[in-house]
Amino acid sequence: MPANIALDADYMTELRRRESLMGFPGPSKSQKEFSDEIVQEAENPILEGAPKLPDVRDIEQSCLDNKKRGSPR
Repeated sequence: MPANIALDADYMTELRRRESLMGFPGPSKSQKEFSDEIVQEAENPILEGAPKLPDVRDIEQSCLDNKKRGSPR
């Protein structure tokens, strides 16, 4: 959820109200605690499962190798 939505107190209050109507358990944190947690997590995001970017030198070498072989890659 984007931070600008998650930090919108009115929206989150309504969302929590609707969740409680559907039987979801109530929040154990206040809106302030929830907002502070979002801001803190945004300062140091952890992107789990993000693919490792290839090394530029490997890409360059692959292109040079393909060029030598005449491959149109």
